[in-house]
Amino acid sequence: PTAAKESANPHGMADYKKAIDAVQAEQYEEAQALLEKAVSQNSEFTEAWYNLGATRGVLAVIAAHENNDSAALHYFREAVAAKRRAKDLMDQGKFVFYNKSQQDEVRSDVEHALEDADEVMGDERSLLIALRITPIPRH
Repeated sequence: PTAAKESANPHGMADYKKAIDAVQAEQYEEAQALLEKAVSQNSEFTEAWYNLGATRGVLAVIAAHENNDSAALHYFREAVAAKRRAKDLMDQGKFVFYNKSQQDEVRSDVEHALEDADEVMGDERSLLIALRITPIPRH
């Protein structure tokens, strides 16, 4: 879920919208920078934290496909950190504009992503293999 309601205009929303456009254009590094800017402007912007985690996850997959193991592991750890921040905000009921259905979807996604994150990060060899066999998202 990435569609923003036009009426919502919290701090960081302009950068968030640009980031979503960058993701659609498969410009993931640009999207990451814009999402980082959005969360720096609004540290409780759950949707931006969620999408930052997802974007960093894609960057981890891309780096693994390029055999850049250190970057892949870095992006994966950063993805987990962003998703943990998003989950903390979700647990507090802090959403900027996602509707109930979108909230349920991202909550489920984050819970699934984090359920064994520490174990996964503890086995870097297997993590890198998993990242290499994960398809790179195409829009």
